[in-house]
Amino acid sequence: AQYSYRWDSKNSNGFADLFTDEGVMERHVNGTVVSRSRVVGRRAILDYAQTAHQGRLADRQTRHHMSALVFLELSSDSAVTENMALITHQTADDPAPFISASGIYRITWRRTAQGWRMAKRVLVLDRFSRR
Repeated sequence: AQYSYRWDSKNSNGFADLFTDEGVMERHVNGTVVSRSRVVGRRAILDYAQTAHQGRLADRQTRHHMSALVFLELSSDSAVTENMALITHQTADDPAPFISASGIYRITWRRTAQGWRMAKRVLVLDRFSRR
């Protein structure tokens, strides 16, 4: 839950703190990693979040609507979860939020001394190639 709240409130530091030191973020489309979407390490994730929040997202409110959380794996020190996501954006000029993306988040969790943190976050986007 904190993922959505921290990202959507533009809390870049809090967002980065959700990851392990070696945490990874990436996006996939049609089974392939999206070019330049892979971000490795908490510091790089912080830089990515700050750049996004102060740049391309500065003029808009984002919302990550998460649902259907399932645990695919669970042990005493790791877990893998999936949940569906509908991502909306709204600028001051937009009469209503619009859908920016949808997909499934697959997150690998690790228990750390600071609690559970994301070791890897993959967003599998709902985009399909034409046949």
